[in-house]
Amino acid sequence: MDAYNISLSQWFWDPVFWLPPSPAIQMAWHYMATHSCIRTYYPIPIDLLKRGLPFAIVLLVIRLLLSRFVFRAYAKYLRVSGSTSHQDHVENQGYQPILESKFAINNYISGSEVEELSNRLGITDIQIRDWFANRRRRGQFSQLEKFNNNLWLFLCRSVLSFYGILALAGREFSKTSRLKTVWIGYPRHPISEAIYEFYMLEIAFYASQIITSLRHANKRGVKLEILYDSIILSMSIAAWVCNYHRMMCLILLAIDVGQPGRHLAKVFHYAHFDVPATFTYIVQLTIYAIFTVYAFSFHIFVTATISFTEIFHVINCPLSYYGYRASERGGEVAVPSNHEYNSTDLVALPSNHAYYYALVSLIFLVCYHVVTLATNTWMLLRILIHAKIHGLQAEEKKVN
Repeated sequence: MDAYNISLSQWFWDPVFWLPPSPAIQMAWHYMATHSCIRTYYPIPIDLLKRGLPFAIVLLVIRLLLSRFVFRAYAKYLRVSGSTSHQDHVENQGYQPILESKFAINNYISGSEVEELSNRLGITDIQIRDWFANRRRRGQFSQLEKFNNNLWLFLCRSVLSFYGILALAGREFSKTSRLKTVWIGYPRHPISEAIYEFYMLEIAFYASQIITSLRHANKRGVKLEILYDSIILSMSIAAWVCNYHRMMCLILLAIDVGQPGRHLAKVFHYAHFDVPATFTYIVQLTIYAIFTVYAFSFHIFVTATISFTEIFHVINCPLSYYGYRASERGGEVAVPSNHEYNSTDLVALPSNHAYYYALVSLIFLVCYHVVTLATNTWMLLRILIHAKIHGLQAEEKKVN
């Protein structure tokens, strides 16, 4: 049994699976071992359980207390509605299983189905239509729940953005013109205390978000949020294990900076502050476009893909890696200056599944944020157009 456990552990922690293949740089776990005599610290997987999990539990407790004792009182003061639907007009509970079975097939009912159910159950068409309308509303969050959720996300994203900026301030690899340096010296990338705390807070935040969302998995739009948070969390865990913490910190910060304004605009909207909501929405879209879409989708994505292959002298092919064959001069890698790839100069390298997963996840995040920006821009244009139309109509009524 012990031999089986050892072989399983060796298979799971095989450097070929986790670490990037490179003919230029030797990759092994012992290069990322923490040495107390040198006073350097490298990420280790157990930190995710020792620090990340307790932080997540603390965030869940804080969120529960704030939602129950602070956010609700604030929402009541601002007169935010807490209801989602009216009372069902179908009083006989014996009809509920039949209507629920129909709703499970299609949550919108046609006229012929309404007539059929009316004759079958002995209730009116209006009662059936009202039941389906109220049942659809039960699958949505109430105004109060949306208010509490967005207020919490605004506070968390703001704190994470501020702390992340402080943690990465002055780092050479955090500058836009020097992003390629994020890979210089890998795998010997010790982690500072500030970046360590920032990373653990990010891990805890996304873990707590997933746990909270699972309680409302049947609500509209929650499954996509769970997928989004799960991808970021899994990427963060893999990056921590592989010591890609520099690159992942830039990704997390770029995502965080573009989010607080969106949640604040929604808080204003649910509190019926239309003018501040519209202004905040415009500012948020600008910040979101610059940091989350432009900085993340262009600069950071290019650094994580193209610069990765340049630094490690690797040609990334669809199903495998190829690296330049080492020359006879001290084992140095012979990289052609004209970048012409000759098959005799290349040697096949093992595929790195962790990197492929990260690459697919990055592509998903880029597409998600680009679509989100386009959707939010279209929503803002609709809001401005409707506001302009209502303004013109109000002026016409005054003239008449």
